Amino acid sequence: MAAEALHTLVLLAAGPGSRQGRLPIPKAWLRVRGLPLVYRNLRLFCGAGIRRVIFVTGRLHERWPALLGHLRHAFPCTFHLVHNPRWFCTQNGDSLRRALPYLQDADEFLFAMADHLFAPEQVRLILQTSAAPFAVRLVVDPQPGPWIDLEEATLVQFASGQIRRIGKGLRPWDAVDTGLFRASPRIFRYYPARRESIGITEVVQRAADEGQAGVLVVPGVRWTDLDTPLDRLRAALLVAGTDKTGL
Repeated sequence: MAAEALHTLVLLAAGPGSRQGRLPIPKAWLRVRGLPLVYRNLRLFCGAGIRRVIFVTGRLHERWPALLGHLRHAFPCTFHLVHNPRWFCTQNGDSLRRALPYLQDADEFLFAMADHLFAPEQVRLILQTSAAPFAVRLVVDPQPGPWIDLEEATLVQFASGQIRRIGKGLRPWDAVDTGLFRASPRIFRYYPARRESIGITEVVQRAADEGQAGVLVVPGVRWTDLDTPLDRLRAALLVAGTDKTGL
C-alpha cells in the first residue's frame, strides 16, 4: 500500500551494548570505517526525507547532547533526546514507549535499532509503504548475507504478507528481522497494561496474534547489526567500496 509522507524516526539506543565490552561511548557512536553508526543512519534516513529524529538513550545518556551537537547542522532534521532511566532492567519495547509523547501527532512513524546499519533500498521502500492495514510493518530479509548470525537473529514466519510468528530459534523460518519498522500509534495497544518490561519482538507477536503485523520483504541487501566486536569488523568489510552510494 502506497504511503503518505512520513517524517518521524525513533532510534532505539538504550541497550547496554554489553557484548561490545564496557564502551567509553554509547554503542550507537561506534565508528565503522571512520564514521559513527549514528552518522551513517542519519545520512540515510534524513537524506530520504525524515525530518524529526527521536533518540531513546540509556547508559551514558549524558554524553549524547555534546555528541549530537556536532551533527545538528549536518542534517535537515530536528533531534530530540529521551532517556530511559531504567535501561539496565527493561527491554527495547519500553524504550519505544518512552517516545510516545513525541508521536501523538504522527499518523505513522519509523522506528529502528540504532546499532544496525541499513541499506538504502530498505529505507526507500519502507518510506514508500504504509504500515496499513497493519498496526506495524517490519522490514524482513529472506536471503540474509553470510555475515548475519542466524543463531542470534530474530526470525520471522509469515504468509501473504502477514507475520505469523517472530522470535529467536524459529524452525522453519521465512525471513530475518532487520530491525526496521513502520508503525502507527495503534502499536501501543499491544502493550500489556500492567507490565513494565516488554521487548519489541513480543509486542509484534501480540499484534500478529490479532492479524495486525505485516512484513515488507527486501531480500539480499547490505544491512547488518553490530552486537559484537566481530560484527563491527564484518560491518567495515561490508561498507568498504560502497560508502559513496551505500551504507
